[in-house]
Amino acid sequence: MLTGARPALVEQVESPSEAPHQISLLSLTEERSPATARKTSRVREDEPLPENVTETFEIELPGEGRIRVIPRHLGELGAAFPAPPGNLKPAERPGHLKEQIRQRAKQVYQTVEEVEAEEPTLALVEVLNYRSKPLRQLFGVLRDPKPALRLGFAQRGRVSQFTTGALSDERPQDPAAALKDLRIRCQKAVLDGLRHLGYLPGTIDFEPTTGRVLPEELQVAGVWVVRLTRKRGFTRVHLPVVVLMHTTRPRVYAWIPDGKPIRSYYQALLDITRMTQQDVQRNRQKTVLNALSLSLQRVAEREGDMLILAVAQNARLTWRGVGNERLATDAIRWDRDDPAVPVDDLPGRIRLIRLRTSAQNETPEWFLPHVKPGKGFVQGVWQERTLPRLFYNNAPRSHTMKSSGTRGKQQNPGEYHALPSLLEIQVAALQAGEEEQAADWALAIDQWRRMGFLTSGHTLLPLPLDWAKKMEEYARVIGPWLLDEWDDEDDEVDEEDLEPEEEHQMRFEFEEEEEGYSEEDSQ
Repeated sequence: MLTGARPALVEQVESPSEAPHQISLLSLTEERSPATARKTSRVREDEPLPENVTETFEIELPGEGRIRVIPRHLGELGAAFPAPPGNLKPAERPGHLKEQIRQRAKQVYQTVEEVEAEEPTLALVEVLNYRSKPLRQLFGVLRDPKPALRLGFAQRGRVSQFTTGALSDERPQDPAAALKDLRIRCQKAVLDGLRHLGYLPGTIDFEPTTGRVLPEELQVAGVWVVRLTRKRGFTRVHLPVVVLMHTTRPRVYAWIPDGKPIRSYYQALLDITRMTQQDVQRNRQKTVLNALSLSLQRVAEREGDMLILAVAQNARLTWRGVGNERLATDAIRWDRDDPAVPVDDLPGRIRLIRLRTSAQNETPEWFLPHVKPGKGFVQGVWQERTLPRLFYNNAPRSHTMKSSGTRGKQQNPGEYHALPSLLEIQVAALQAGEEEQAADWALAIDQWRRMGFLTSGHTLLPLPLDWAKKMEEYARVIGPWLLDEWDDEDDEVDEEDLEPEEEHQMRFEFEEEEEGYSEEDSQ
């Protein structure tokens, strides 16, 4: 039973676009003697152990914004579910887990304040990582309370972020390293919590390399399709979501197919957990696609200039018009058999860029003739010579990646090495007269991949799509009814039932990103 876990309910008022101040822990422990000119190296002071927070306090943000931190003791709500009966049959597992989640979510709902949060509120929950290998072996797969906690807090109008908040026991012989790991995990948990609240430190404006040729006022829409059913033998149910970011306004909005208008990103996360089974029935896929196209066109009509981003292997699950054989040039096709409508005939000024992750997550390393051996990865954007609208974008090698022992193509051109961060950029639809701007749009994609404040490097996807993909965290708890079709122990896809391109994407989606950061990293 977990007795020391506690959530901090972080209430945030509308804040300006500036990022919070950061405190550096790097300082000098020794002063240089006047008698010597030798410069002493800077070393990190020993960090004190973190203290328990028991009183409410506030953190002022630049301008008028603030964050109010309210500690609460989680107690038994964070404990693992009771052990299932020993005679529980495999077919009875989903129903058992469904009931456990329902009961725990009800407990959370009754324990939290009786009224919904009046301000955007985050429950930063300190709980054991029951999905880690040691605890998974100890407790099994049916005892993780996180889905119930997320569902219960969402019913009270609170988004949630999880962290262990404890020293790592992986390196007990090095307390300083364990304390550093704790600090990094806590920092990332707080930053990702701000993302749950929809906090964007600034706009997603980009800097063109040769003068301003792209629109200054641009609405960027990242379309992501969440697959709700994964178990073998069940008809696929998909939930398309859209995240909207603007180049001049630091506000994040989202759309989900629940019949309601566009709302804040924070509110959309809560509303996903309140969708009913009728909202995502299998026979509504065509209706949902029509709603998606209509909503995007309404945004374009209101905003004027608009760019739609989609990932080929993901979007084609519902938006079949972006598949290889159906993708049109300077036009948009929604369903497989729909006619392609020229973007000049659509409301506003719409563009479409289709992205693709590397096939089977492996592509040859970029080789440059007559270049000295470097770090093995070259970052940049380059164009396919024979196709003026096809580009590739690669992130630099992460400093956290372990060396593979290979020498690199600069020393051994015949060597094979993978580029997990490679992204294909297909500029599919442009407005009339914008043919020469295709390269500028590809450079904008590269800059949007650098803007994630959860990592110091590139994310796999540009920021609007990266945030759209993270909405899956809340789609996974769309009511306990979903567990009738989604058992964690059989959380795999029947690859024989997928086309090759789709098979790769579904396998790739559930792996950790090299350059990005996911919620599980905070644990």
